[in-house]
Amino acid sequence: MSKKYSKKFFLYSTAAVIVLFVFGLIWFLSFRSKSAPVIPAVSPVAVQFHSQLDGSAVTTAEQTMPLVVGVMIDNHPDARPPAGITLARVVYEAPVEGGFTRYFALFSSGQTVDKAGPVRSARLYFLDWLAEYGTPVYMHSGGSSDALAEIKRRGIFSVNEFYWGEYYWRSDEADPPHNLFTKSNLWQALLEKFGDRYATTTWSGWVFGDAPSAASSTVKAVAVKYTADYTVGWRYELDSKKYRRFINGQLSSDRAGRPVLADNIIILEMPVRVLDEEGRKAIATIGAGSARVVRQGTLVRGTWKKSAVESRTRVYDASGQEITLVPGITWVEVIPPLTTVEITQ
Repeated sequence: MSKKYSKKFFLYSTAAVIVLFVFGLIWFLSFRSKSAPVIPAVSPVAVQFHSQLDGSAVTTAEQTMPLVVGVMIDNHPDARPPAGITLARVVYEAPVEGGFTRYFALFSSGQTVDKAGPVRSARLYFLDWLAEYGTPVYMHSGGSSDALAEIKRRGIFSVNEFYWGEYYWRSDEADPPHNLFTKSNLWQALLEKFGDRYATTTWSGWVFGDAPSAASSTVKAVAVKYTADYTVGWRYELDSKKYRRFINGQLSSDRAGRPVLADNIIILEMPVRVLDEEGRKAIATIGAGSARVVRQGTLVRGTWKKSAVESRTRVYDASGQEITLVPGITWVEVIPPLTTVEITQ
């Protein structure tokens, strides 16, 4: 091949390579510059569920109606301070014989509670509040004759310590009957065995929300004088927006030293009569009566109504609207009519 031909071949080849390179680069840049197809963004639907027990946020629809465990807790002076009361989501306090009150503490079955008690006996009127939570677990030690008969008649999932002693223990902290306790590990083991047979969770809770009712007034403290020797006080803490509990002016706490706090206090006036020489009482839980609801520094006066054993005790304001509660812990103070209730505004 001549030198002249070789030179031309080299020039043509180089030019061809350059042309191919340029066209390839143009095609590549053109391809890269094309916008990817726009796919409309789909915003996730924020579905938030709330527990009917305390109004707190939960992650699934199934958790809105938790299986409830109700524990009868002693409030005799020799039993104070109670264990686990600060972890209960709802607490009913009502008069019993002897001039004392007793607590009915409601827990979600899945809670962790290391100690609850001292556990005491059943009374008939507590069963009517129990019925408002489906067919929960009822933990108690014995009971009045009418309460025990009604437990059997209604088929209540009764975990009476007399027959289910393995789900309790006696402590040497105090003398009987103020030394009986239970805990969540025990009632969860019970449910693992028998929950499918006895416990259901279909029930309807109170109305929870953030907006206070319109017909309200500021309240800094509440004092409920059950007897001359027993006054329950609640004082509002502006920072936490909770009420701190006192008994006869002394700070109320549980056995772990945690103060007793509430987000809602419901005061229900219910007719009370004495049944026998022991001083056992009957409380008219079905019907209607005067009520007060204290929450977030406000007081709303209204009326409670309960139409049947299994129906909910609901509280309405003067306009007939159900009073909205704050999500959190609720204490229900059940008092006879004419009980002194002092409101500090």
